[in-house]
Amino acid sequence: MIKYYLGEEPILNNAPTYMPMFEADRKEVLNRMGELVIKDVAEAGGYGVVFGSSLDAAAREELANRIKGGASSIHRPRGDSVPRYRCGGPEDR
Repeated sequence: MIKYYLGEEPILNNAPTYMPMFEADRKEVLNRMGELVIKDVAEAGGYGVVFGSSLDAAAREELANRIKGGASSIHRPRGDSVPRYRCGGPEDR
């Protein structure tokens, strides 16, 4: 979108997407639920977004069971694990 609308190359790569329908991705998501932002692909915009770090143990277990049961979700790292840029250079978080 940056290239399309601004005619510039993006300075950050897209965050990785994990698809839990694939066993390796499902294991990664289940092992890192507390670090990820989780969104069902059937939801649009900001609907259905869950921050794994904000879930208590019971909610995390419920979500893990949904994922194990075949929920198709997109999972991305939290924003604070992605480098932030200011004035053209990276900044530690």
